[in-house]
Amino acid sequence: MIEALIFAGGPAAAQASEPCAPRVAGAAAVWWFEPLERPPGATISLAASWTDRPGAFQAVPQGCVTDVKVSPAGLATLGADGASLIVADDAPSGTLIAITGRVADKTLEAQVRVVAPADAPLSGTWRQASSSCAGGTPVRELIFRAEGRFYLTWTPFESYRDYWGRYSLDPETGAFSAEIEGGNRRPANLDLAGAASLEGDNLVLDDVWLGDPTRMSAEAQRCAYRFVRAGVAD
Repeated sequence: MIEALIFAGGPAAAQASEPCAPRVAGAAAVWWFEPLERPPGATISLAASWTDRPGAFQAVPQGCVTDVKVSPAGLATLGADGASLIVADDAPSGTLIAITGRVADKTLEAQVRVVAPADAPLSGTWRQASSSCAGGTPVRELIFRAEGRFYLTWTPFESYRDYWGRYSLDPETGAFSAEIEGGNRRPANLDLAGAASLEGDNLVLDDVWLGDPTRMSAEAQRCAYRFVRAGVAD
């Protein structure tokens, strides 16, 4: 609570002398942290923030963001309002786009990886909508990255993740498997080899056991988990 009051403008906060300055001295200017994965033609908001620690963000007025540049040339353009980035329709899948800019005396840097849906169909953030197994804690965040990494979290909070690793999908047969490389909360007896089927914004992982944080030693079950893309209604 004390830290929150300080960031909000308590006695230890830096007094901004002009609207583009952060409320806390030494704060960093950010768009986002990890590279975003977006398809060709996507439009991405360029809303910047000041931050001095995880979970603490202060919105930067759009007029304070200057000198925005995109490279390589031709793969993306700035929107007419200067507050968005538009990925070119013909941007090659796998390309990494770099965006730089400035807020006051701080540098903004971010990246976007172009990912064609056909090349990485699971890429994105998903949340569990249902399961064929009764009870259990729903997975509120399941992230698949195009380069083959995944992150699973039951109760998302800032950058916390329960366990993570690498996954593979055979697009011809639907065979899915994952291997855990680390975790903060990793139940025993996980079974991450099964099948994946994708239809629109719905993903089903079948014949797998993702675990349950309330039963860390539970025997593996054979479940079908239905997920929807983040931001999409069940």
